[in-house]
Amino acid sequence: MSPVRQLFAPIRRSFFTAFLTAFLLMVAASVLAQPGDLVVPLPPDYDQVRDGLPAYNGGPPGGNFCGATSSADLLKWLGDNGFPLVWSWGSSEEEVTDAILDIALEMDPSVSWAVTPTGLRDGLQEILDSAYPYKFDVFYYGRDSEDSCYDDEGRDFSNIVYCLELGHLVIARIGWYHLNPPAPTGYGKRCNGHYVALTGYDHIGADDWVRFQDPARNSDCTT
Repeated sequence: MSPVRQLFAPIRRSFFTAFLTAFLLMVAASVLAQPGDLVVPLPPDYDQVRDGLPAYNGGPPGGNFCGATSSADLLKWLGDNGFPLVWSWGSSEEEVTDAILDIALEMDPSVSWAVTPTGLRDGLQEILDSAYPYKFDVFYYGRDSEDSCYDDEGRDFSNIVYCLELGHLVIARIGWYHLNPPAPTGYGKRCNGHYVALTGYDHIGADDWVRFQDPARNSDCTT
């Protein structure tokens, strides 16, 4: 298992790069916020690749379940910290796997591919409303927002910091882009993406870092 506090910076390889392209957030208790550099205690840090989940396009089981798995991290935390009516489950692998699958089905009944940001948002809102009507609001900011005025909000580090300081729980979508793809794809074309649950931020010198839990750590995923 990776540590809860994991740093994020743009990942550069010979064939792709990654950028924070969007984020979703749930309004939660303000006690999460801390002054200065911020760390959110957000166990349990589940793995998305697990037996019992569907596989996509020849990939591993759960290889495209990053959105549901990151959401399970947040929902489990809420269920264990003051909101017991939110979906909760035991610690066995079977129970966790069933919970992640149920969450994915709320977001996309076909579970045929990675959930869209609006599907993730609407699924989380439905889950939370069924437990605590009118208690939580789930928002989406970033690439392909329904309102274009929010397109740049998801790439704005100060906005992410602001939301975390307010005590919001945040899921970020990292976009994968080709650097040297074969023609005719072209340089800089979007090729995939990945959801992670944010756990805080750090200011290190002139650099800003986001902390997150990666559901696909050490896994070969299609996410």
